[in-house]
Amino acid sequence: MKRMKVLFLPQPGLDPVWQEEVVAAVSPRHDLAIYDKSRPLEPQFKGVEAVIDTGGSVGTRAMYDAA
Repeated sequence: MKRMKVLFLPQPGLDPVWQEEVVAAVSPRHDLAIYDKSRPLEPQFKGVEAVIDTGGSVGTRAMYDAA
């Protein structure tokens, strides 16, 4: 299986245990980064092949454009 560059957009208020489970499931197989809203948007999406957006509620139009 090919390793992919994956960006996780954690939902505000998301149970931290659930977030840890996502990281544990994805990070051994792929290069996982967690989106940080305090950092510039575009560099975080550079080269990303997949985005995990829990429930589709975190992603914005600007994020889609950056991807």
